[in-house]
Amino acid sequence: MTRMNTKLTAAVETYLTDLRRVSSSGGATGERSNYGPLANLLNAVGAALKPKVFCVGELADQGAGHPDFGLYAAKKVQKGRPREGQLPECGVVEVKPVDDHVWLTAEGDQVSRYWNRYRLVLVTNMRDFVLVGEDVGSRPAKLETFCFEDERGARFFHSTLVQTLFYGIFSAWVLWARSKPAPAGRFDWRTAVWHLRASVLRALFHQLSGPGWLRRLDLVEVMDWTAAALDRVDRAVFFTRFNEGEAVPYFYEPFLEAFDPDLRKQLGGLVHAG
Repeated sequence: MTRMNTKLTAAVETYLTDLRRVSSSGGATGERSNYGPLANLLNAVGAALKPKVFCVGELADQGAGHPDFGLYAAKKVQKGRPREGQLPECGVVEVKPVDDHVWLTAEGDQVSRYWNRYRLVLVTNMRDFVLVGEDVGSRPAKLETFCFEDERGARFFHSTLVQTLFYGIFSAWVLWARSKPAPAGRFDWRTAVWHLRASVLRALFHQLSGPGWLRRLDLVEVMDWTAAALDRVDRAVFFTRFNEGEAVPYFYEPFLEAFDPDLRKQLGGLVHAG
């Protein structure tokens, strides 16, 4: 049992590290970019069950739409693959963005359709997990829940929030500084969202940089300091050395070293920011 718990702990740690890596890349496109880490976690947990369970991504429409994953009992498949048309005996998985509320999603029409077809639906936003099954009266019921709210999980999400803010502000500064005609005046981090091109990063930065979040986390002054530091950069000299694609990675790894050296060590010092 201890050995199995050690394996599951390692699987969760790998999952959190992989989510950080995806978030730090700057190239993520929403929840679909996290399918790989989630599939690895589901398969690691499934391998510990009796009978073993494995997941299949991008499930075919079997009468209720396309669930993100299907969960199959390994002993009921042929040569490691489900038969054509075979239903996932262990249910399906619906994946939502991190900022979605899984309890509300679990009560929505989409999950209801999946439940009517498969009878077990695992709903997740990468942090919270809700399993919808049936009660003794064969009615939909939330059977189990799990959240990454211990110290390790909270640290991961706090780290992700701060990384998104500072990755966003520096990316916006690079694009602002390279805009044509050359910008006049000082860089204003409050309008940074106007300069971001990646829609996902723009949406996340817009949400996280609102006064409610920043005041609650006491980060307004820190963001002001960051903008002031960027204003002291000699832009002409900076961009003779770095183009747009190189500037952000050059900034990001030293930032991560200062902000979260343990995370940088986990990622091998090879965090790619773009």
